[in-house]
Amino acid sequence: MRVTSLPKEKKKAFELYAEGKTQKEIGQLLGISEKSIGAWKKRYEWDKKLQEEQKYSLKPTFLVLTEVDKEAIQGNPEASKALKDAIANINYNLKIVHRILTDNNLTPKS
Repeated sequence: MRVTSLPKEKKKAFELYAEGKTQKEIGQLLGISEKSIGAWKKRYEWDKKLQEEQKYSLKPTFLVLTEVDKEAIQGNPEASKALKDAIANINYNLKIVHRILTDNNLTPKS
């Protein structure tokens, strides 16, 4: 496996998993063994990440930004709107994180 493309492949694998693809489907789409996908899923705690996002109603930021990247690369004139939407989503997620930290007395001391 190419070492230089590994992080990109792991990111894409997680994106596909978050979309509901099975390990087998992800492996076939990316040309990676199902066993490797399973190992990544376990090592990087994909299920835990997805549960946390669902618990706090967070849309995965990397998925939003990936959508923007695709639109920008394709020269879509609506990429600007997509970027504004992505930024709004990030701001919303940050507010939720701040609320959670505040509710649990985990904010930094001044």
